[in-house]
Amino acid sequence: CEYVDYFIKRHGGKLKWRDNERVLEIGCGVGDVTRRCFFPLLPRNFQKFVLSDFSPKMIEFARKEFQGVEHVDFMLLDIEKELESSLYGGFDKILSSLCFMHVRNQVKSFENVFKLLTPGGECFIVLMSTAAIFETIFQLSETPKWAKRLKHHREDPNPEETIGRLLKNIGFVDVFVKKEEFSHLYPTVDDFRETLKCMRDVSSNLSQEEKEELLEDRVKLGIHFNTKFSLPGKVIECGCAEYLVKQHGGRLDWRGGERVLDIGCGVGDVMHQCFFPLLPRNYRKLLLTDLSPKMLEFARKEFHGVERVDFMQIDIGVDVEKSLNGSFDKIFSSFCINFVKDQRKAFENVYNLLAPGGECLLILSQTAAFFEAAFQLINTPKWEDNLKHYRDIFVFPYREDSNPEMTLRDLLQSIGFCDVFVKKDDYNCDFPTVDSFRECLRAFPDFPNNMTKEEKEELLEDQVKMGISFNIVGECRDDSKPNAYPIMENLTIYAKKK
Repeated sequence: CEYVDYFIKRHGGKLKWRDNERVLEIGCGVGDVTRRCFFPLLPRNFQKFVLSDFSPKMIEFARKEFQGVEHVDFMLLDIEKELESSLYGGFDKILSSLCFMHVRNQVKSFENVFKLLTPGGECFIVLMSTAAIFETIFQLSETPKWAKRLKHHREDPNPEETIGRLLKNIGFVDVFVKKEEFSHLYPTVDDFRETLKCMRDVSSNLSQEEKEELLEDRVKLGIHFNTKFSLPGKVIECGCAEYLVKQHGGRLDWRGGERVLDIGCGVGDVMHQCFFPLLPRNYRKLLLTDLSPKMLEFARKEFHGVERVDFMQIDIGVDVEKSLNGSFDKIFSSFCINFVKDQRKAFENVYNLLAPGGECLLILSQTAAFFEAAFQLINTPKWEDNLKHYRDIFVFPYREDSNPEMTLRDLLQSIGFCDVFVKKDDYNCDFPTVDSFRECLRAFPDFPNNMTKEEKEELLEDQVKMGISFNIVGECRDDSKPNAYPIMENLTIYAKKK
């Protein structure tokens, strides 16, 4: 659902809705994606909404999902077969999600979509080029161990061009095809394993023992994907934010038409993956802000093509332009305010920026294992001189606070916030390899120092050794010992302006 909702928010605005629309969904499945993602797009006075699927079982589930909803009907339909001519020209809009990549005859399927549409009708189709869960089988099919037992797959180096050309040849106009990536973390190995188990069986010719062996090989490959293709620090940050938003994001009261601000957006990935799915489709505007022009440049690329999104350079730790005060109904921030020295000023700015009745959801780090790798070295004879300015950049004002929840609650209430909620949560996961931990440390911003290049490399290696001693590096992990520190110790804040 989050996957489809993400793309609808990016591109669903291309659809031009009118009154009395006749709408068809192809491949509705159990109806959950339809209900959560597509159904809110329909105008209130739509004429009819037909949910179709190849599977009678799926139609049965979809009926339950839409029980009691008026003007909704259901139909068995195989999109790659000849269709009843009475259906031709019967729909103003056709929607489909995660269905067409399972269809062998792509030409026939898209020809049917064209025939089903009335003149001037539009279609909005989301399909996968590939996905990590499928790549685990695709890549294993090319290994000596599994090549003879698994079917190979075809690859298209330019799927956008292929699909665009196909649709134009059929007769479609105003064709838009965009390939984009959607990042998602499986919280645990068991979650990833269970997802693989739920997928369609592609190993019917294998024995039960071979199927179990294949499953575990796919799990190992999935872990490898995380190690090889993701910047671990950002993966952990997004995964942590996603976890905390799921835990506490329900406190926000959405009404529609909100003006939303993100403080310290960074490269925009946390906002896009974790906060943006919370926004109603009719939000009025989203403003992403950061102290760094470079971060804003990355965030612009992350949100390229998304409507009603703007960007601004702001330092939340100093006085903010008064013209912005009272301009926002919702304010988000993740892993930013813990870098601000003047905490009162930062939270006063948040309060002033909110409109009366506005809400904020803020995530701070109290500390994190990858920062502790340096914090623990600050007081050592070897590094105390070179690291004396480390916390000028990595402030972490609540690191030594024995009760940060109370400290923050008192601070926020003294500023004027009401309904204040502060919760400390730990987020645990391992860095898969020493190299992944090292690269995470390399990605941190520099701090004032006079170290030579050689000394910086030596410091890096001492931090790596410290991380290994914390028991947070998977390939060096001692399962008989607990982690010395959680990967991240976080403080989630919800507060409201009176």
